[in-house]
Amino acid sequence: MVEEKTAGEVMEEYRDENKIYCLEGDRGLKALNNICQSLGYREQIYRQGSALEEFLRDNSDCCEKIIEWITEQMEDNEEWKQSLSFDDDEEPEVEEKITVKENEEDK
Repeated sequence: MVEEKTAGEVMEEYRDENKIYCLEGDRGLKALNNICQSLGYREQIYRQGSALEEFLRDNSDCCEKIIEWITEQMEDNEEWKQSLSFDDDEEPEVEEKITVKENEEDK
């Protein structure tokens, strides 16, 4: 049951189930995006290559700190804790975003 788990245990389980082991570069952005989607946030307008995206990509410690902050907030937010929790027989519900870059030769 979720109430019995600490926020740290819930986040650790979420990261293990979603294979979030490395937060460097694009992996960190994808992991942070997936966590936010699991919390219920949806993209409205996304501009690839934004200054914030480049900053987070170059500074993986920032992604880790944001995840730590989310974990701390889950102590008092049962809805977030529930959003990142799932039963052992349940698959995580994360939308996969696929970015396709155009090949210069195809233009």
